[in-house]
Amino acid sequence: MTRQVAEEDANPSGWRTTTPGAIIWILLSIIRILIGLLFSAILYIPSSLRPSKQWTHDQALKTWLMRRVFGVITDIGWMQYMSLKSGKLGRRWVIIKPASPEAYQGPLSHDVVKPQRIGATWYPEPLEEGVDGNESQSLVALHFHGGSFMWMSGRPDECGFAADLLNSRLGPGARSLWVQYRLSGDKNDPTPWPGPFQDAITSYLYLTNELHIPPHRIVVGGDSSGGTLAIGLVRYLVELGQPTPKACLLISPSVDTTFEADSRDVDRHRNQKTDYIEGRMAAWGYRVFAPPPMRLDGPYLSPSLHPFPTQTAVFVLSGGAEVILDTNIEFVERFRGVSGNKVAHWVLHDAPHDVFLAGSFVGWTKGAEEMVNAVAAFLTQL
Repeated sequence: MTRQVAEEDANPSGWRTTTPGAIIWILLSIIRILIGLLFSAILYIPSSLRPSKQWTHDQALKTWLMRRVFGVITDIGWMQYMSLKSGKLGRRWVIIKPASPEAYQGPLSHDVVKPQRIGATWYPEPLEEGVDGNESQSLVALHFHGGSFMWMSGRPDECGFAADLLNSRLGPGARSLWVQYRLSGDKNDPTPWPGPFQDAITSYLYLTNELHIPPHRIVVGGDSSGGTLAIGLVRYLVELGQPTPKACLLISPSVDTTFEADSRDVDRHRNQKTDYIEGRMAAWGYRVFAPPPMRLDGPYLSPSLHPFPTQTAVFVLSGGAEVILDTNIEFVERFRGVSGNKVAHWVLHDAPHDVFLAGSFVGWTKGAEEMVNAVAAFLTQL
């Protein structure tokens, strides 16, 4: 089945979401996880008993652990606090102001959710206004991190491994800007649709209008839910008749919300046993991002259902063992069916969801390196 609106009861509730209840549940869960970890460490010694026979013992154990940790996060309904303070980032941290109101038209115009200031992190160092603009030919990556619109910020303690790895393959002088877009799960300022999409436009216009980076030097990218923002940004520019980026990199992208927002569909997928994503977590993320009665089958939430022509080359990278592999394949097939589109697909066999971002946590560091090597090869062909 395909879901048209988010599940009404997807938000975590009950005693475990209260302050004392959450603490009690975390303590109990730590005990359960430690016992389960010991049992799994023994169970997974024979490769035949691992979720995938191709996985190493380390990958099987860490993926099991990641799934349990996400389960606890969902149990207690934990949301992240976001801040615009630079912390230890210094000049690498930038505050980006919204563009003029006319930049947010059509689906990005909203009576309640308005464009706001956002933060972003430069890797490895800032791009200077008026210095690195048209004079340079190095690539600039504008990246939107994953996290189900609930977590993550693009800062080094969360995304440094992936950001540095991507930069290392983009060529001499390459830099990337990782956007701390507003989250639907932000405890300080929960921001549903279209807030994150407004922030995607804000950050892109910051590069083109303030830093004067020409679109042919910009590579837009996103992993998981960030992939929704990346392809949505390209769509929006196409609809407005504006120049689009050189390429769009979609890593384990969320491209069909009608599937991902349905907890039952996700949980009965054939790759469920080899992924760390559970249906209830995915459903919760979309419940707060696109609450009913908002439809999930629109062109920005489910781009796979609405292919469009674009001059931007699109590169999709997927894990062969993740639950959204099929929707990634469908996205590629449909966008390839549009005349003039350049779309490529690369699959890391036996890998779970988004090892580009989570590779260092789930034992897929080499897999993440293979992904960015594939990105580099794709970009050299353009």
